[in-house]
Amino acid sequence: SAVADAAAEFAATVAAAEAIAAAAAAVACVTAAFAVVVAAVTLFNASTAAVVASLTLTASAATAVAVAVARVDCAVTIAAATFLDARATASVATAAASATAAVT
Repeated sequence: SAVADAAAEFAATVAAAEAIAAAAAAVACVTAAFAVVVAAVTLFNASTAAVVASLTLTASAATAVAVAVARVDCAVTIAAATFLDARATASVATAAASATAAVT
C-alpha cells in the first residue's frame, strides 16, 4: 500500500505541475497580447506625431504664403503711391507752367 500511496502522491504532483504549466502558458499568452497592444499604441502615437508634424509644416507653409502675399501687396501699394505722386508732381508742374505762361 506504500507503493499505491507513492503512486497517488506522484500522480498528484504531476497534476499540480501540469496545472502550473498551464497557468504559466496562460500568463505568457496574456503577456504577449499586452505586448501587441503596447506595440499598437506606440504605432498610433507615432502616426499621430507624424500627422501633427505634417499639420505644423502645412501651417508654416500657409504663413509663408501669407507673408509673401502681404509683401506683394505692400510693393503694389508703394508702386501705386509712387505713380500717383509722380502724376501729382507733373500736374503741379504743368499748372505752374500754365500760370507762368498766363502771367507773361
